[in-house]
Amino acid sequence: MCGILSVWNKKEPLQSRVLEKAVETLHHRGPDSKNTWLSSDKQVGLGHARLSIIGLDNGVQPVSNAEKGIYAVVNGEFYDYLDIRKHYEESGYKFTTDTDSEIIIPLYLEYGTQLFTKLNGEFAFIIWDERKKQMICARDRFGIKPLFYVWDKGNFYAASEIKALLALGIKAEWDKHNASMIFQGVPSLSGSCFKNIAQVKPGHFLIVSQDTLTEQEYWNFTYQDSHQKYSDEEYIALFREKLSTAIQRRLIADVPVGFYLSGGIDSSAVMALSAKLGKNLQAFNISFDNEVFDEEKFAQELAAHTGVKLSSIRVTQQEIADSFSNAIFHREGLVYQTNGVAKYLLSKHVFNSGYKVVLTGEGADEVLAGYPSFREDMANSLGGLEKEFLFDKLKESHDLAGAAFISEGSYNQPALKEIRSQLGYIPSLWKMSFDVGHSMQAVYSLPFQEIITACNPMLSFLKEVSLPNIQNAHIVNKSAYLFCKSFLPELVLSYLGDRMEMAHSIEGRLPFLDVEVVEFANQLPIGLKIKGLKEKFILYEAVKDLIPASIYQRNKHTFSAPHAINDTEKKSPLEVHIHDVIHSRDFIDLPFFDQKKAVQLFESMRSKSTRDRMIAESSFNLMLSAYYLDKHFIKSSA
Repeated sequence: MCGILSVWNKKEPLQSRVLEKAVETLHHRGPDSKNTWLSSDKQVGLGHARLSIIGLDNGVQPVSNAEKGIYAVVNGEFYDYLDIRKHYEESGYKFTTDTDSEIIIPLYLEYGTQLFTKLNGEFAFIIWDERKKQMICARDRFGIKPLFYVWDKGNFYAASEIKALLALGIKAEWDKHNASMIFQGVPSLSGSCFKNIAQVKPGHFLIVSQDTLTEQEYWNFTYQDSHQKYSDEEYIALFREKLSTAIQRRLIADVPVGFYLSGGIDSSAVMALSAKLGKNLQAFNISFDNEVFDEEKFAQELAAHTGVKLSSIRVTQQEIADSFSNAIFHREGLVYQTNGVAKYLLSKHVFNSGYKVVLTGEGADEVLAGYPSFREDMANSLGGLEKEFLFDKLKESHDLAGAAFISEGSYNQPALKEIRSQLGYIPSLWKMSFDVGHSMQAVYSLPFQEIITACNPMLSFLKEVSLPNIQNAHIVNKSAYLFCKSFLPELVLSYLGDRMEMAHSIEGRLPFLDVEVVEFANQLPIGLKIKGLKEKFILYEAVKDLIPASIYQRNKHTFSAPHAINDTEKKSPLEVHIHDVIHSRDFIDLPFFDQKKAVQLFESMRSKSTRDRMIAESSFNLMLSAYYLDKHFIKSSA
């Protein structure tokens, strides 16, 4: 895992010191070595900050084939690289490093932009083709690895993080349209919070030539859930086999590999299957001083059950308040919750424990329909008494940590009616988005309210995605597709994944997002994903014999940090922090909010119902993150 960047400046020669300064901003992504490369005409530059994991002593990038004029920088991991490498070595190709990254060169030489069928992993890469005078910028299928870019009057800039683009001279300004989408609960697929700074979409690549930039899709989700090819038992056995293979791929490294273990089924399944493949394994866990949110006891049970060593870090509200600013600096985007701050602190603990690589459970909820909103969609797809019964049970089954993830209300607003006309239903995840957006309405300034009124974020989002892939899919798979195109890359894989892990030079590897696992899951009968009220049914059954009964019998426990505002009179450190920020002079400078309205909402919090308070707290997390984005990037770039 590394940090990468590229520049193609057609107007004036590039300076090495400018590239080096930009690479230095990615030090946390690659503290082990840094390198830059300039073309002979000094129009093209590549940069790389390396976190050495495979080929520790000889992995300097860019990797290249100078004879063919091909140069590349890679962030991430290519799995099964040893087989690919062996194939090319037998054909006479000479590799100069021991890294997995270098396979990108012969693959590109043989397959060009059709090489993606040969790649399985978490990656972003940039290739400069000297002979064709074109640059290829690509991102993995799911958006695990970030890649931002700017196309400015024919000049092109790309980097793993926005801060590197700013170091290259790009100015940070708010993109109010994209911010309005996030405030209304629907992240953009291709934009960012900053004007003119875009993202390569997951499953896409850019081709940048002398005068043009084009984006092409190389992979997308497809679902086929109407025909059951195997018995349930055969499906379960096949799923376990594929997940085990995905884990085995991700255990290959020249450094120790650790595990994030929450105590939920996803990380427990990865841990239990890994324990069958190796010994002396080390897991890491977050605990909280609020038992509603704390899962440490389940992590301890799983660790004892599998013979794994467990290291837990207790995260307090004070630490979350103190670390919020740093987490947003690394996130480079708006956030709804504080759980990512807890992951930021966990990653710091893992780094201090001497690890560079961890396996995580992210992706399971998206590909196996694990979120409460998917079960709500399942219930709503039924009729009569069965629907009423399942919906009531669904509400009863959720504790405080997951209460806000069940929608309430009629949702007959015109904006949502347009969504129903396009999709045939209103996804429950967007009902929650609507609730968050409705809460935010209470704090907007009048000028920004005009932008909000003009924007239907759901329709804007639907214009960015390909819907034919899901027209005939089950309603649950339709909702999963929308989640995988929005919240998965923008929040789960970023704020709960790469950006918080790489803030402390930790590479996260995600077995549930192995392409073979995902494509198998996409063909499952829906009853193997949700059976009654049991989410991720196939996963629970696949590892039933490997995990304690207490974990097998649990339902989804949403990973959340304790809330800032509760029923007690004592104010939490985060509540005090929110109070101080919204009363500050700098808060007034934000182009989105009316300070008096924000203070009024804050003062009304304790009079709200538990669910309404949790949704309103999302509004304050958005306000806090906007405040720190402005402080870290907008003001410093002015």
